[in-house]
Amino acid sequence: MVRVIFDGSNLRLDQFYQQTGSGPIAYFEGLPTFQRGYGYFLGVPRQKGAGVGAVLRNLWRYLRPMISAAKPYAANIAAELGKEGLETGARVLNQVSKGGDIKDALLAEGKEGAKKLLDKASSSLQKGRDVASAEVANAGLDFFTTPPTNCAVSNSSYREYLTLNPISSRPFHFKIHPITSYIDLSKVFVATEFKIKKIAEDGLPSNLGSSDSVGLIQMPGATFIRNLKVHINQREVYDSNQLYSYKVYLDTELSYPVAAKDAYFGRRKPLAESKAYQTISKLSADIFNQDLYMISNVEIDIELALQSDDFMLHQEKEKDKFVLEIVDCRLIVKTVDLMDGLSLDIARKLDVEPARFGIRKSFMKSLFITGGRYDFSANLFTEEVPRRVIIGLVANQNYIGHKQKNPFFFNHHNVRDIELTASGRTYPQYPYNLDYKNNNYARAYHDAQEHLGLACAAESNGLSYSMFKTAFCLYVFQMTNSQEDSPGFELIKEGCTAVNIRFSEPVPPEGVTLIAYGEADGLILIDRQSWQARLSLVRDLGQVAN
Repeated sequence: MVRVIFDGSNLRLDQFYQQTGSGPIAYFEGLPTFQRGYGYFLGVPRQKGAGVGAVLRNLWRYLRPMISAAKPYAANIAAELGKEGLETGARVLNQVSKGGDIKDALLAEGKEGAKKLLDKASSSLQKGRDVASAEVANAGLDFFTTPPTNCAVSNSSYREYLTLNPISSRPFHFKIHPITSYIDLSKVFVATEFKIKKIAEDGLPSNLGSSDSVGLIQMPGATFIRNLKVHINQREVYDSNQLYSYKVYLDTELSYPVAAKDAYFGRRKPLAESKAYQTISKLSADIFNQDLYMISNVEIDIELALQSDDFMLHQEKEKDKFVLEIVDCRLIVKTVDLMDGLSLDIARKLDVEPARFGIRKSFMKSLFITGGRYDFSANLFTEEVPRRVIIGLVANQNYIGHKQKNPFFFNHHNVRDIELTASGRTYPQYPYNLDYKNNNYARAYHDAQEHLGLACAAESNGLSYSMFKTAFCLYVFQMTNSQEDSPGFELIKEGCTAVNIRFSEPVPPEGVTLIAYGEADGLILIDRQSWQARLSLVRDLGQVAN
């Protein structure tokens, strides 16, 4: 292809056809200076340069959709557009009067004017929203974003650990030896296999018959544990104080819906004829109730002390004798392998800064209330004020264990008023004045649901108003400064927490056992020097105790 350079300065119009039409109009329409074809014209193509027509056409393309969408605000927008148009024209004339080229002035001021017009039109359209309100788009329009990729984990697996001692000896001991993998503490389970045997007249165990009516208590896979202890590198980090069965029962009943909790008849059927009954339950130690992984090369010891048969079994006839056999018990733990680069980065970080595990510490305590009393006062916790306290009353014979009584039967026991005092404050602020005989206990029921975060919510634990009176009479006290269960840490409050109970009728002669469940903030620090882990416990988020 040969490119011919066109020099307009040497062009002589008299060598071509004469101009047609009026001069200025032809200039802006872009009239060709020579004829193409044989004696006739192919038409007059429009100019595509940067003349006034092009500037106005481009401006109209921007303004047209905005004007269509701005009909409700037409008056305000028209005023703004007219004002800016006059200002743009004045700036163009000012430059031309100073000797500037009209074409350059139109280009420069036209672009600037168009930008200001768009900004003012946009601001006029946005007068329908508050200036403090951020602009958002529908999530369904986010189709240009790619989901993030997990580049931290290279592999994960579940490992089984058998008891260190024979299955016939108690308590059960498990040890997780130091490994290079990280441990998912929220995925630590205990798998157990039960059988119920009947003691025959000769004193030997035999299989159940079709007429034998016996079953396990609620949540047998977790409540068969009387006490749970957890040690990390020979340092104790959790002890349930012989009340682990009540802790997991309260956690489940007050948190899970009805479908996850029902079941006496469902438990009896698979145990018929002494068939094996398998369960898997999550261990509910404080360190296992958070989502952080345990760092590698850490030794974890777990001890399970078991409940008695009188506590675990429910039977219809008192004269029959049954025993509960544990055929198998093992620990199931999820381990995670990280990418090599990430593991090295974490190891270097641990050399200068400890790993921090924020936990919700739990305190379990039981107090015996003697029979014949009309009031009761005692100190529950003496070191720190908990965030929340749950209190229930169980008949003492149920608490000790009886095969015809439910150990988790929390009756109201004719309580007239119950209150907690801590740091000079009383919870609740004014007395309940309960009257269970006349079904007047609405405040206690509402406070329990409110302080569990279930009042006026779509979630429910399935505990109705009538159930609260009969078998689930649990008093919940929120003791944070805001009396709300916030996800973060609360300010530290030291002092004694005391309970005061007044009864409308005397306590039964066999006595009543008070079960108290407290929660507080806690922090566990683990640092590593030369790949040797040392555990540091922080009480009340204060000084580190080595």
